[in-house]
Amino acid sequence: MDLKYKKILIWIVVTLIIVVYIVVQNTWIDVEEINVSTKKLSSSTKGIRIVQISDTHLPNSEHFIDKIIDEVQQAKPDLILMTGDLIDKTADIDNSGLDKMCSGLSEIAPCYAVSGNHELINNYSEWIKILTANKVQVIDNKTVVFKKDGNKVAIMGLEFGKSYDGSKFEKIQGINNMPKILLNHNPAAFDSIFSQGNKITPDLVLCGHAHGGQIRIPFIDQGLFAPGQGIFPKYTSGKYISETGGVMVVSRGLGNKRVPIRINNRVHIPIININN
Repeated sequence: MDLKYKKILIWIVVTLIIVVYIVVQNTWIDVEEINVSTKKLSSSTKGIRIVQISDTHLPNSEHFIDKIIDEVQQAKPDLILMTGDLIDKTADIDNSGLDKMCSGLSEIAPCYAVSGNHELINNYSEWIKILTANKVQVIDNKTVVFKKDGNKVAIMGLEFGKSYDGSKFEKIQGINNMPKILLNHNPAAFDSIFSQGNKITPDLVLCGHAHGGQIRIPFIDQGLFAPGQGIFPKYTSGKYISETGGVMVVSRGLGNKRVPIRINNRVHIPIININN
């Protein structure tokens, strides 16, 4: 084989390796177990197990909806909490796979969702309609109380773009004695949410939006870029603890926008175990 054909063969092999790597990063789900402690649960409870679903950007991840549902089913959660950008802004929402995903997940456990930026610019009212029809409750700017083993958990939702105001949750009876979970798409609000100036702060915040920084720098586990945070973003993946003791979990998401490139940044399902 002459040098010319050797070079061509090398380029083919390298190209195939890159293609396989990109496919793996976009479809091999990293299921991450994260533990959160609170003294607001009774000692008799077995804890509360939550699966977080974020940034599927349907239909861009429609091809592995069954895989997502299977992973969630294996996790055996008490709750499924969805933190926005379930659809892409370019999606034909009625043919995106959103109904299939929501229907499959709601058969596993109670599901609650908030909007991301993509929902708000792509037929928001139809998005709510599809989720509601498939037994997923949209809690933008609302609070629901989930009950398990005699415990009550306040699940608070924030519509994308709205600022957190703890005083809005004061009217919920007994909220200070409950674990409080806030669903908020954008993790850049970390400091304002956990500000000591807020009368009521959540114990746990679940976010997405950052896509893990898209490219994660090896060895230092640092994302490269995230919307709303810019270069070398601070909040992109996993667990963060505030000075007040509150916890934020950021999902790297399960999909991408139109350019499906993730480097050192597999798609992600956090499983959060809340225990006494």
